[in-house]
Amino acid sequence: MAFDGIVIANLVKEFSDALTGGKIAKITQTERDELLFTIKNFRETKRLLLSVNASLPLAYLTDTNKQGPMTAPNFCMLLRKHIGSGRIVSVSQPGLERCIHFEIEHLDEMGDLCRKLLIVELMGKYSNIIFCSPDGTILDSIKHISVQVSSVREVLPGRQYFLPQTVAKQDPLTASADDFAAILAQSPAPAGKAIYTNFTGISPVMAEEFCYEASIDADRPASELNELERTHLGHTLELAMESIKNGQFSPCIVYREDEPMEFAALPLTSFPPEYQVEHFDSISKVLETYYASKNVITRIRQKSSDLRRIVQSDAQDRCILLKQRMFSQVSFELLHQLPVAFAIPAGPAHIGDLHVFQFLNGQATTSYMLIRVRPDSEILHRIQIFCKNIFKMIDFSDFG
Repeated sequence: MAFDGIVIANLVKEFSDALTGGKIAKITQTERDELLFTIKNFRETKRLLLSVNASLPLAYLTDTNKQGPMTAPNFCMLLRKHIGSGRIVSVSQPGLERCIHFEIEHLDEMGDLCRKLLIVELMGKYSNIIFCSPDGTILDSIKHISVQVSSVREVLPGRQYFLPQTVAKQDPLTASADDFAAILAQSPAPAGKAIYTNFTGISPVMAEEFCYEASIDADRPASELNELERTHLGHTLELAMESIKNGQFSPCIVYREDEPMEFAALPLTSFPPEYQVEHFDSISKVLETYYASKNVITRIRQKSSDLRRIVQSDAQDRCILLKQRMFSQVSFELLHQLPVAFAIPAGPAHIGDLHVFQFLNGQATTSYMLIRVRPDSEILHRIQIFCKNIFKMIDFSDFG
């Protein structure tokens, strides 16, 4: 999934267009790590969802309303106290980082106009929502990070906010075509990997896309590219960055049949013909559609897997129980040589020669095991006789 700095840049533009100047009407903490803002702007009501779930951090505009708990958590109460009726002044992104800054103007206790900063970091398990004063002092955060949890940065009230830089990467928005080419020339890594490991905010999917647009194999070492190839790739990256700075995005989802595979804020053209690309006019719509579809498919697969596991386990249990309780008169050695299949009927069992009912505590049940044997098997006749004797002892009127 290409939830990278480029997607964040598209979100920032969309939020800036839709929310700048808007007044915060309601703040709800719908989950332990999720906030929902209701914002009124130009007689329109917008809902902004901010989730910093470790496995699925998200930020997008939505039409769906969600209810919060009866008692609001402390972080939500603090936000309501300070910016509950505030006005969004600006929405920005530092470089191409996966971070969104909301500058909010409000009145303090004395009625004076002041500003606060709400910072949303969408960085996987390190995602957080941090509320700061204008000078960068942390007032509170939705997740408290102590020095025992992270040796890089504490996120606690009273600490100074800063964006951690764990790996030295270049800002692609300030790089020229020559800068791209020079940095790539020094990297022994494959061209695609060299792009996303040396420049901030570019995902592996987009790095491969840039290589494809420059007609370069993404798996080829960047240092082995000739000067013409490096220059061409550098110009391709420079043009992409210019599109981002100018707010020229093309949100899309790539499908394989009906399953969403990838999404991006820029066109994706490197996928094979069996993939279909659907374009949207909103990156928020892309995120909501993609993750909703993914969630449905994941749940179906999970339920299918659970059902398969239950059926297999139940079939094994029935096999053991039937062998122990019902086939004591039949040679186990011969039974083990037979191809066996199990069946659990939805309705009353059909009285067939090889349909064997299960006994529990001396009582027959509607579940049975279906044994299939080869027509020329010598044991077929013996099993038929055995089963018929079993059926004679059962009152089938009990099964409807």
